[in-house]
Amino acid sequence: MKNRLLIVIAFSTVSGIAEAKSILSVYRPIAGYGYYEGFFVGVQSNLTKHSLLYFSTGLNTDPKFRSKSIAITLGMEMSIRRKEKILSIRKHPIALRLNTITWSRRDVNYQWYVQTISPQLVMKLSENGSLKKVKVFAGAAYNSVLWYKRKGFTNVGWPKEWQPDFGFVFTF
Repeated sequence: MKNRLLIVIAFSTVSGIAEAKSILSVYRPIAGYGYYEGFFVGVQSNLTKHSLLYFSTGLNTDPKFRSKSIAITLGMEMSIRRKEKILSIRKHPIALRLNTITWSRRDVNYQWYVQTISPQLVMKLSENGSLKKVKVFAGAAYNSVLWYKRKGFTNVGWPKEWQPDFGFVFTF
């Protein structure tokens, strides 16, 4: 009886490890830093061989302005192909990415809820070992204020509609 129980436990452990590996082949963890997202973590999943979908959440703190910002990002990335070849610059593949970022910022003067749409160009820099990819991205971000609350009577500004957006991503 004990031998059968040990065999069942061993089999379930091995199948659990195999299942975890199959999940990791579908969903890959990501981490990085972006101008709007701050430091973020999330997951990505390949839709096709040349496109992926990702979700992340980030935290950005600014001690100078005594502010905190939380961002939730949903995005899609597609390799740029030209005549069945992926476009690259000095052997670094280029992709297009579209982010939608919902972020909240609180500081001493205001509380904001903003929706940002950000088209970007992405360049993959490396692929080695357990760190599969290092990517850098840059683009423009369009901000739309969904809701705000003024905490005092000081008028200190408003988020600009168009801003630069840039950062880097590690895929594990």
